[in-house]
Amino acid sequence: REEVRHHLDRLVPDRYTILETQFVARDGRTLDVEISSSPRVDLVSGQRTGTRCYVRDVTERNRMQRMLQQKERFAAIGEMAVTLAHEIKNPLAGISGAIQVLTGRTDPRGGSGIFQEIQSQVGRLNRLVEDLLQFGRPMAPHPAPMTVREAVARAHAMVREGDDFRDVSLRMEGDALDDPVRLDASLFQ
Repeated sequence: REEVRHHLDRLVPDRYTILETQFVARDGRTLDVEISSSPRVDLVSGQRTGTRCYVRDVTERNRMQRMLQQKERFAAIGEMAVTLAHEIKNPLAGISGAIQVLTGRTDPRGGSGIFQEIQSQVGRLNRLVEDLLQFGRPMAPHPAPMTVREAVARAHAMVREGDDFRDVSLRMEGDALDDPVRLDASLFQ
């Protein structure tokens, strides 16, 4: 009550007002609360006779609003990723085509190794762009049964395809490695 009275002192007494603040509950949880007040007026004399005040817990409402804002931000990031990926994909295709033409015109003992390295790096960038496109698309999981060992081994095999991770080794230990799980291997990877 004292906390409510303290906040009521901050409200304007002669008009409808809303104040949102936080209270600490007896169990230690912080609650978002909305305090709304409106003047009580005697209909005959027109004099203010008091203030009507309502305190409402809006913690859940605020949590849902924050979740919605976060989802909207993620959707915007996804759209941006798709746009960026498409913008990068076209020049990569042009570079790749030009490298193929140049590779056919050079002496095999000359600089074709450099062209192969460039082509490899273009392929790597292309895979990254494909990952960006996948990130931007809404994905529905398709879980399938497999073991923890299989899921981790598949992810490790995919990571090792990249030049930066060729020397990465993996050691799996534990009792749960052969336990069955249901997951979407692509999303897990």
